[in-house]
Amino acid sequence: MDPNTDHIVPLDSDHPGFRDKAYRQQRDKIAKVATKFWEDWNAANDAGKDPKTVPIPVIEYTEKNRQTWRRVFRTLHPLHKKNAISGYMEGLEDLQITEDEIPQLADVSEQLESITGFRLVPIEGLVKAREFLTSLLNKEFPATQYIRHHEVPGFTPEPDLCHEILGHAVLLTRDDITELAVLIGKAADVATDTQIKELERLYWFTIEYGLCEENGTIKTYGAGNLSSYHDMERCVDPSQVEHRPFDVGTIIQDDYDPTIQQPHLYVVSSFEDALYEIRDYCTSIYE
Repeated sequence: MDPNTDHIVPLDSDHPGFRDKAYRQQRDKIAKVATKFWEDWNAANDAGKDPKTVPIPVIEYTEKNRQTWRRVFRTLHPLHKKNAISGYMEGLEDLQITEDEIPQLADVSEQLESITGFRLVPIEGLVKAREFLTSLLNKEFPATQYIRHHEVPGFTPEPDLCHEILGHAVLLTRDDITELAVLIGKAADVATDTQIKELERLYWFTIEYGLCEENGTIKTYGAGNLSSYHDMERCVDPSQVEHRPFDVGTIIQDDYDPTIQQPHLYVVSSFEDALYEIRDYCTSIYE
């Protein structure tokens, strides 16, 4: 019998939670509240009301969820201090993220909006590239609310709350990261299908897995690295991951496999130079 037939959220058979009944029931419950959020959002919009007044649902996390969060946070914290881009630790503090309790998306979103204007909005799981990237134009970041399975806390095959908060939300406290996100969103809003694929690759090798030189040392600003302690240890090491020079023209043609640890990553010499290149490319799409 296929366990997927009894659940809203489909999981691959090699997913660590595939046969965990309690985990799958919680995933379904969280998916339902995300669906309800968007039903209320659309109803408010149709009624001429401000949909941003629709509250982000509060999730009841289990003790097993909390144990997973604490393990992920404690393991990543010293690696963040060592290998994360400058400003990351300040962003963590600004958003009041600690190991003590799993942060609620609503609380983090409120703090983030007060800093850079970005909001987090709940989603069931992965969404199509065009829909996701276009949302960035409006400074809205689609985020999941479930926690990765406790048996594999060091990595998740899909974005979970650890990834959204410890990766994306903290990064979005930086003005240069939010500028990068909005540039990609603005281009995605008018992009052809071919250009969407290019923008997806650009997003992957920057916001998800980007590396940056700081004072002669390689640091990461990629959310995928920042939320995986396996990747945090290897991404800055050129003996484990090939480091390639940053070039937008090369990146937008570079396919990737999201199911594996990345064999190569791109290193920007400075954000200022990278943003210049990205701005030039995105402008060629929307102007």
